[in-house]
Amino acid sequence: MKVALALFVCACSHILLYLYGRNQITECNDGLKLDSITPITECNDVMFGFRHDMQVTWSIKSREVSSTNCRLPFLKRSRLQHCMANRSIAFIGDSQTRDIGLAAAEILSHGRGAISKAPEKCFDKTSPILGSSDPDRFGTAKHPEANNSNNFQLWRIDVYHRSLYISSSWKAVPSALRNGYDASFLNMGLHEHEGWERKESMEEKYTQMFLEPFKNIASNTVYKPIWLTMNRECEKFVHPEYPAQKKAVDAANELAISYLRENNVRYMNIDALIPEDYVCELMDPECGGVHTKWWVDHVRATVLLSSLCTREGHWRG
Repeated sequence: MKVALALFVCACSHILLYLYGRNQITECNDGLKLDSITPITECNDVMFGFRHDMQVTWSIKSREVSSTNCRLPFLKRSRLQHCMANRSIAFIGDSQTRDIGLAAAEILSHGRGAISKAPEKCFDKTSPILGSSDPDRFGTAKHPEANNSNNFQLWRIDVYHRSLYISSSWKAVPSALRNGYDASFLNMGLHEHEGWERKESMEEKYTQMFLEPFKNIASNTVYKPIWLTMNRECEKFVHPEYPAQKKAVDAANELAISYLRENNVRYMNIDALIPEDYVCELMDPECGGVHTKWWVDHVRATVLLSSLCTREGHWRG
């Protein structure tokens, strides 16, 4: 009788979980013992980016990313737009950061359709098609819940790239942040890799040129920027002139994560979305091994924006 009752309760528990969401799991050990409901953990932390044990898989054909051991933030367009209503976000830095920013704007405008329609080429090869000359501002869009022209909500994506992508640009960053963004993402470093990539001096040089200035800005400004790691690279696509670049970028990303975590500075290790097993499939070989295909940036931008929101589509920053 006790066994039958336990099996009945366990079955009911699974039915309730099916009705109220599949994102929880239960354990019924041999149908006799009921353990507590255990929620699937999130892949990302608000302060310190994606988990280091996150296991990422890509479906290239369907243009989708997922994780087998945690929940990736990936909101549909309506919830993203609800979350981003009246919010402004800045992307500051080199072309990798620019690409994510422009992809984020397209996602907010077109949703999943932006992913399915995006080219296989990287942004550098598709910009004429997109009709963009690398703008430092990207514009706004109406929120879908707007009732009339006098009651609408806007989101704004600003991209700072032309003059803010090398270490001599640090003095200009606080001025950009004074625009009062709800969130801002920043990365520099790749354009000057030859100045810091030598193994014996990499830690000192990269820290001095990029991590210390970022920490100082993040500690002394009201609007706290979020560090973005550099893209993981496909070594066989990198120009032969730069044989040390791929390993140096990996090492610099690891150093950034360690340094920023130690100093309690916020970062997003977006390179974690490009595992080594998939990197060459996700990169455009014509773009030097450093730029993903344009649709990949759209997927990553969706994850990045979703990480700023709750699962219900509310801003958490």
